[in-house]
Amino acid sequence: MKSSSNNIKSLSKEQRILSLYQSGIKDATKIHRLVKRVCKISISTVYRIINKIKLGQPLQRKERDDKGIVKSISKPQQQKIKKFMSKQHKITASIIKKKVKLEASLSTIKRYLKREEYIYSKICTVPILTEVQKKNRVYFCEKHKKDNLKDAVFVDECSIETYTSSKKTWMKKGQIQHVPKPKHPLKVHIWGDFKEEPTKMERNKIKKILLFQDKDPKHTASISTNFLKDNKINWVSDWPANSPDLNPIENVWHYLKSKIQEDFPTNKNTLINSIKKQWKTVTPELCQKYMNSWEKRCEEVIQNKGNTINY
Repeated sequence: MKSSSNNIKSLSKEQRILSLYQSGIKDATKIHRLVKRVCKISISTVYRIINKIKLGQPLQRKERDDKGIVKSISKPQQQKIKKFMSKQHKITASIIKKKVKLEASLSTIKRYLKREEYIYSKICTVPILTEVQKKNRVYFCEKHKKDNLKDAVFVDECSIETYTSSKKTWMKKGQIQHVPKPKHPLKVHIWGDFKEEPTKMERNKIKKILLFQDKDPKHTASISTNFLKDNKINWVSDWPANSPDLNPIENVWHYLKSKIQEDFPTNKNTLINSIKKQWKTVTPELCQKYMNSWEKRCEEVIQNKGNTINY
């Protein structure tokens, strides 16, 4: 009797109940009375384990991490999730559950992703780059990364529309905010230039500048290039295609649009007034900050083998 008692003590709760159940004791109250002599256990736990035995389910308790969170996702499954996420772009918890074939709930999957420092955020779309374009980007960056930008001017166009608002906002749980917006919002097209030290562009100094512009058809048209040649303006003619991430003025447009969102213009007059007002908030310090990132942008493009960088 003593040896059998010692054997029971060495077993886990689940194993003790299974041993008694297999020995012919089917009544939960009797099993509870025998097991509680050795360890603390509730009658509800006994019922739950017996039910698992009847259904043929595993009795082993799920492993918990240091924070006490149940690890319903095994290590092989975690590796599958990471591999799947490295190859996909538009991913939700339900897609992961379906593609990786997980039995875990959506909340468990989300909890695991948060622990692994993934965040749920909107996707940033970027231009598609061919292999030739990637090589051209690397060549361009190697050639121009050390350029003296003191007299450099970056130019570009931008379209700003009415009824622009942030796609994400804080609101009460269960509340839905409806923002009325016309089917075809009014747009205003603007053109701007951007240099290290913002100054008024004087005619006698135009010949000294180095003009950076993309290969938009308006820029490469004969009327545009002939104007540059006739006025002896130096411009960078080998700007790589699909490379807005290299142009610091794109950061200025992003800043300007975010400031205009605060005014929420709804017609042409309020939009133009907002553009003029917020353009004045573009400080020389902000221009200097974006311009100083030029060499770093070029280095990242080279290291990234011509692929898009996070700018």
